Amino acid sequence: MKTRKTFSDILEEVRPRNFKSLLQKAYKANSLAKTTKGRSRKNAYSVKNQTLLFIVDKMPRYVKVKKDNREEMDDFLVVEFVETRGALHIPKETIEKLDKRRKRMGLKDS
Repeated sequence: MKTRKTFSDILEEVRPRNFKSLLQKAYKANSLAKTTKGRSRKNAYSVKNQTLLFIVDKMPRYVKVKKDNREEMDDFLVVEFVETRGALHIPKETIEKLDKRRKRMGLKDS
């Protein structure tokens, strides 16, 4: 007898694929930002940051958010990817906005 999957089961099944797709998007946006200037650069970093923010917010078990110990990176945090051992920087204020929004909603911090 075939059992029906719940919506939660389906989400759990596709989550790893979605994470990999989002990770590729963040890396591509980061690479593009490093090769462009002006508005294009700003837009590419915005795509990267919003993608990372979504991952941190919706897929927290795949990432660790850490402080960067280098002094010149004081305004940034490191989003470390647990399974791939890769990492990207995100502005500290971006994560702080997420934390404030979660507090207003009564959710725990990232």
